[in-house]
Amino acid sequence: LHQLHALRLDPDGSGEDGITGLAAATYLSAFPGLATNMGCPTATGCTGYELTAHLDFDTDDDGDVDANDPNSYPDWTPLPLYNARFEGNGYTISNLTITTADPSSTGLFGFTGVDAFITGVGLPDANVTGQAQTGALAGILRGTAAAVWSSGSVNGVQNVGGLVGRVGTVAGEGAVIASYSRAAVQATGTGISDVGGLVGRLGGAVSYSYSAGPVTVTDNTSTAGDLIGATNAGGAVTASYWDVNNSGIADDAGGAAPEGVSVDDLQSPNGYAGIYADWNVDVDNADGNDDLTNGQDDPWDFGAAMEYPVLKYGAGSDAAAILAQRPIDYDRDGDNLIEIRTLAQLNAIRYDPDGSGRNGITGASLTAYNAAFDRAVTADNLGCLSANCAGYELAADLDFAGSADYANWSPLPAYNVSSGTVTFQGNGHTISNLTITSSALSAVGLFSTLGANAVVEGVGLLNVSITASTNRTSGFYNMGALAGFSNAKVRYCYAAGAVNATSAVATNTTQTRAGGLVGIMAGNGVIAASWADVDVTLSSTSTSPSGDVAGGLAGEVGGSSAVIASFAKGDVTANRGTVAVGGLVGLANSAANPEINASYAIGQPTAPAGGASAVAGGLVASASGTANITASYWDTDTSMATTSPGGGTAQTTDDLQSPLAYGTQSTDIYMGWNVSVDGVSGNDDPWHFGTTSQYPTLVFNHNIGSMGLQRGESAATD
Repeated sequence: LHQLHALRLDPDGSGEDGITGLAAATYLSAFPGLATNMGCPTATGCTGYELTAHLDFDTDDDGDVDANDPNSYPDWTPLPLYNARFEGNGYTISNLTITTADPSSTGLFGFTGVDAFITGVGLPDANVTGQAQTGALAGILRGTAAAVWSSGSVNGVQNVGGLVGRVGTVAGEGAVIASYSRAAVQATGTGISDVGGLVGRLGGAVSYSYSAGPVTVTDNTSTAGDLIGATNAGGAVTASYWDVNNSGIADDAGGAAPEGVSVDDLQSPNGYAGIYADWNVDVDNADGNDDLTNGQDDPWDFGAAMEYPVLKYGAGSDAAAILAQRPIDYDRDGDNLIEIRTLAQLNAIRYDPDGSGRNGITGASLTAYNAAFDRAVTADNLGCLSANCAGYELAADLDFAGSADYANWSPLPAYNVSSGTVTFQGNGHTISNLTITSSALSAVGLFSTLGANAVVEGVGLLNVSITASTNRTSGFYNMGALAGFSNAKVRYCYAAGAVNATSAVATNTTQTRAGGLVGIMAGNGVIAASWADVDVTLSSTSTSPSGDVAGGLAGEVGGSSAVIASFAKGDVTANRGTVAVGGLVGLANSAANPEINASYAIGQPTAPAGGASAVAGGLVASASGTANITASYWDTDTSMATTSPGGGTAQTTDDLQSPLAYGTQSTDIYMGWNVSVDGVSGNDDPWHFGTTSQYPTLVFNHNIGSMGLQRGESAATD
């Protein structure tokens, strides 16, 4: 770093010649024991500098660049008027930090001359703050930058770019070739203008390059650019692109006609083909003819699908360096939800229950989280466009079968956020073979608890097996395939399998709440357009278990919660005690009028024989307070239940299967079933009525599982 710093004393790259006085002493301290002419050939002399190792401003490797870093420069002063060759050889300069805003030009290089040629250097995790003309590599580039890249953050006011603030001061001057930036670019302050992902203002040329970082401005009168913030006369862009998903910029604002493409387009080609057909260019100009098509250097490594192209030019770009260039964007679709593709990533949610990303996670939890989400494209928010992510989403089906690490799943802890909304979006994907054989928690399921500000949508749980028992002697024990306890909005979710809640203590006052999808729902929680084909069993070794409830969909609904447009198919059974078992819900419990609307159950509820206070109900076994149950039914033929003490209306199988559409008059049983699922105005048409030998199912285009799966047929049947 001292040698890099000394370049400011030799901007023409000729070596020690001409450096005098105090400057000479400083230069000699950086380059002690100089050979004659720095060791450069006598005939030509020195013509610039080159990196022979990776450099890092975070010298104590604690994640911060500050005064505690020995032999570092925690607030780098840009190199002035550099006008020589700088060959990076594929090495990197990490954690460049500039916090004192230079009013004129800010970057590793503040201002370069027309003869500057900078090539083969990476600037990962830069943190650069300037005013006018600000970029990670250079504030103003009058010369050439080739095979150069940056990541991190760049902040300024005018002429702000992820790599270069301004290219050229006159028409046609300066060039950026075969380079990229994934830095987050932001403009703040007064008089914001010319803000781009790669270059702020372009007077020269940008060729065979791209940008993929977010670009934002903080006032309402300025426009963020795309690849280029603005273009002067003489500015030209060739075969260069910006990522419309991760930049947050959909339209060309730079005026030089770069092409906005999706993250999939940028990551799909695996060689010099398609949009990258012309990208094999000359980046070192070793022949001196300035012809990019002559002496091609094969500078790009295209990786695999879901990976951006990165630079492999120079001796420093070994396999590890190439991998380090290739961080993973865990929010590829730009919806602020972290994408989950592995069980380890699903498990890592326990370290981030508010869904904000890596922020605030420390110690061993941070180590485990980083292992699951390795090489994240941004330090804290894993690629989300906002400062904090807003939850998680499944990007693939997951299967616990054969997983030794998660053979006995530990439920994810309270998933919630103090304000706003945290989402778990299934996108129609499934999680198969979830197994829980033991848990010390009071609430058991994929999630232990879903909080009031959580939304869970579009996830299917297949072949669930929860057979956990509790040794609790008091309080509540809640169990469901999705969650033991929920205040959340649960929509378009489903589960199939078995839930067996066991109380293993002979003398206890523990009350169990078990459901096919959720154990207990309270507050303003909602289950909408969801279903369960789960056999639910209450087992107890207690001599007199009391107050246990179970339901095919939910054990208990309380508070002002609601079950809307949902159904349950599984059998519900209790082996002893004072219990309430219902085909859909065991207990509707509140004076706040919990709602059950446009729903049905067809499973068989079975209370223990001879239990004087045991009750079974076709739809709802018991109601405490006033429950608002409308247009909701149980099948008397399949359930073998003649009553539903907690509420609901009896229908035969023929009654439930005969209608082929929503009702149009008050005598039609499916009158009022076209309801709002998301809680906003308007009806969402959630049901498909099939044929006269089929029950209503929830429609496939809401990611709810195929109709065949809902009917117990082939999962592929539509």
